[in-house]
Amino acid sequence: MFKNHIKIAWRNLWKSKSYSIINIIGLSIGMTAVLIIGIWVQNQLKFDNFYSDNENIYKVFNKNRSTEGKINLQGYTSGHASPALTTDYPEVKRAARVGWSMNRLLSFDDKKIKSNGNEVDPAFIDIFDFKIVKGNSSSALKETRNIILTESLAKNIFGDKDPLDKTIRLDNKELYKVSAIMQDLPANTNFNFSYLIPLVKAEEYSPNWNTIAFQTYIQLKKGTDISAFNNKLIDIIKKKTNNELEGSLFLYPISKTHLYSKFEQGIPVGGKIDQVKLVAGIGLLILLIACINFINLSTARSQKRAKEVAIRKVVGAHRTNLIIQFLSESILVAMISGALAILLTIITLPLFDKIFDKPLVFPSSEPTIWLALAGFIFLTGLLAGLYPAFILSAFKPIKSLKIFGQSKKIPLNF
Repeated sequence: MFKNHIKIAWRNLWKSKSYSIINIIGLSIGMTAVLIIGIWVQNQLKFDNFYSDNENIYKVFNKNRSTEGKINLQGYTSGHASPALTTDYPEVKRAARVGWSMNRLLSFDDKKIKSNGNEVDPAFIDIFDFKIVKGNSSSALKETRNIILTESLAKNIFGDKDPLDKTIRLDNKELYKVSAIMQDLPANTNFNFSYLIPLVKAEEYSPNWNTIAFQTYIQLKKGTDISAFNNKLIDIIKKKTNNELEGSLFLYPISKTHLYSKFEQGIPVGGKIDQVKLVAGIGLLILLIACINFINLSTARSQKRAKEVAIRKVVGAHRTNLIIQFLSESILVAMISGALAILLTIITLPLFDKIFDKPLVFPSSEPTIWLALAGFIFLTGLLAGLYPAFILSAFKPIKSLKIFGQSKKIPLNF
């Protein structure tokens, strides 16, 4: 039965080529816009949310109160925060400091490339488990003159040569040995580096608790109550400085730092999540407009389909069968439009890289994406086809045939 409905639907689309092309193009453009917005929204929702121990990774904020009583949060801390947390609090599994991002010159033979990188504590690799494709992650940053390169940077510097154990020079000064190659960073992370080197001058950069110099990240042991742990940190700076400095430390989930980064009086009140919701709403509005356009075109052809409906009813077709037939046509149009929209999305995504700052990639390797797309296409076809299907199937055969028997066109009643 279903196969028969699809056959008839295809014949009707082929018979009315101009109408079908207009419908397919209109719907596919709308679906393309929705897909691009959907990929961007998914990218934003997964920002720094993909680490294996994600629920236990936190960013450390410096928390202080101004003379006016306003609570301020800073995403940078003293270099003394990390060792203090690791030493004094058994709940802390690992801690790592990340220095300022620096654009430095990397040289190998006659090859010279400028690239962004960071000085980090060795524990950084263990906390965030970025994939090491060459070398040993456990020892990659143990030596003070080791350097980890991303795959793309290693390719740019060494070409097809094996980069491991090669020596490169930074800023025409220090020599570093390539100890590991890591996978390029995904687009949905706030980290932005092409190389990592060990942090060896922490005391020089931040000699006391009053010097804010590092981003600090903490990995807590499983089962730790974050609220109770944050309460323990309320007087940590005062204690460590013998009451010379006010302020405290505050741990905030790494998975929330991108979308919920706006604070008022030390409490998260939103952030980029508001922009994500707005863009998602625009995407749904675009889809709704595309579906309404489809509905208008379908109902505009209602008089042409009235005779077909009348004849089908005369020969015994039930209204349910007619509804299924019209829905089949709608879903078939949605399937063709969906396939075209996927192709257009893949082609146009690179054009949006500059708009979105980081490259967006169509996640074709994820099976769940294809299931979601199939559901999206089916629901779009259903949404666009329900109204025309019920309207067209409601035509009364006698009135429809009488109208077509007259030379003068009269509006249909149903």
